[in-house]
Amino acid sequence: MPKDNRGRVTKAPVVPENGAHRILSLAHTGFITATATLVFGTITANTATTVTVTVPGAQLGDGVIATPNGNPAAHCVWSAFVSAQDTVSVKLANPNGANQVSTDRSWQIVILKL
Repeated sequence: MPKDNRGRVTKAPVVPENGAHRILSLAHTGFITATATLVFGTITANTATTVTVTVPGAQLGDGVIATPNGNPAAHCVWSAFVSAQDTVSVKLANPNGANQVSTDRSWQIVILKL
């Protein structure tokens, strides 16, 4: 596999030959992890609520994975991103026509240092 001058993989091979699946690999320099209990409250129909988490070392442009310990709210989806130095924003969106009451959950936040 091709590597950059720091020994990081820069491109992964395509597997299998039938083209049904492809593997993507990104060069990265490490991970930062944090755990926090996030409280979103009631998510009004067709809106989203954003909660921030302090994650020391997070920088704009880093990749973020946010995983709740259980379903935070029925029919809702979430996304996460670094919104400022040392700050991750987790957005819980309700695309439905009815309000959804979220459950306070412990979330695992993983920062991928790119």
